[in-house]
Amino acid sequence: MFTASVEDTDNAYNDGDILGSFIGIIDISGKNISESFDFCQIPNDSGTLKVESVCIEKEISNTKTAVILITDDDKGNSVLLKSVLTW
Repeated sequence: MFTASVEDTDNAYNDGDILGSFIGIIDISGKNISESFDFCQIPNDSGTLKVESVCIEKEISNTKTAVILITDDDKGNSVLLKSVLTW
């Protein structure tokens, strides 16, 4: 499982306006890593989120997992979000 965030900046070092974040899954079976992956944008009705990490809290079923996400607003604030992913 991974997160990725997008900022409006010309390089990987300087912060820019936060455009959104994504969460996805890469299938790793044994020693093989899939060449494709599934992902979706993390929704947020109150603005944009820059999610910088994900931790699996527990597997609820084969198609549902509880996760904890940590955000960073580039102003010194972080928010912990408890979520459930379903696929």
